[in-house]
Amino acid sequence: MKIGEIKKSALRRMNDCYPQTLLVMMIFLSAHLFFVIAEALLIQFYVKRGEVVDIVNMAVPTGVMAGTAIRIVAEFMVLAPINVGTAWWLIHCIRGENNNVGFILICFSNAKIYFRSLLLSFIVSVIKLAMSIPVVLCAYLEYMLLSSFADSSYRSGTYIALGVCCTIVLLCTVLLYIWLIANFCVVNFMFTMNPDEKIFNIIKQSVKAMDRNKMTVVKLVLSFIGWGFSAIFVFPLFFAVPYAALSYAILMDKIIDREISRSTADMFMRNTIARK
Repeated sequence: MKIGEIKKSALRRMNDCYPQTLLVMMIFLSAHLFFVIAEALLIQFYVKRGEVVDIVNMAVPTGVMAGTAIRIVAEFMVLAPINVGTAWWLIHCIRGENNNVGFILICFSNAKIYFRSLLLSFIVSVIKLAMSIPVVLCAYLEYMLLSSFADSSYRSGTYIALGVCCTIVLLCTVLLYIWLIANFCVVNFMFTMNPDEKIFNIIKQSVKAMDRNKMTVVKLVLSFIGWGFSAIFVFPLFFAVPYAALSYAILMDKIIDREISRSTADMFMRNTIARK
């Protein structure tokens, strides 16, 4: 799978469905941004009241903790189905099928598929969280070393060497973490193909499908770095975001079709819970 060919296919598809793709991605990004802004406003509210909000040192007002807990639950209940719905819409779109924008909310139309999408997202999130423990520990150790380095009595060669080593280890653990969580790239797309499939089977198949394709995903992401710098001008994002989303969906579809050997012709032809 050549990255250039994937991106050319995405551009061709954009000629047919650019307005719909842009609208879908705006809904997707706005939903995520809403909860980020809500959290920031909550923290700002307590800061203006003169209360100390220091997350690193766990100096957080009870109201912020309660609000954050509510926000996390609400975010999960809303964003997990939207994430699956976005994958659902994209896979339809790049296959030239019905690209009704309403498909992004398809998980909310059926109670069973809604809760299965939540279960899938929850299990994947727990696995990712467990994988992040080494990164968190290394980051905390790095923070403690930097805090100690602020004291002139700790500015010895030993501490500097230890800080450098810790930074290298942190960087390696972050890269390893990114490499490992790439195993779940196709989870949502595979779920859309057969929502009745057992959740752990979907995860296992995703790991299997990504075994030889993680580097291809990395190459695709890196190929859009240049577009990332254009974000400061805002307007190019209206082209770059749909372009990147369709390119990613095309790559996921090719990986699934090649590694899992699913037929691209019978998508949603099964009598799944999504069609009942």
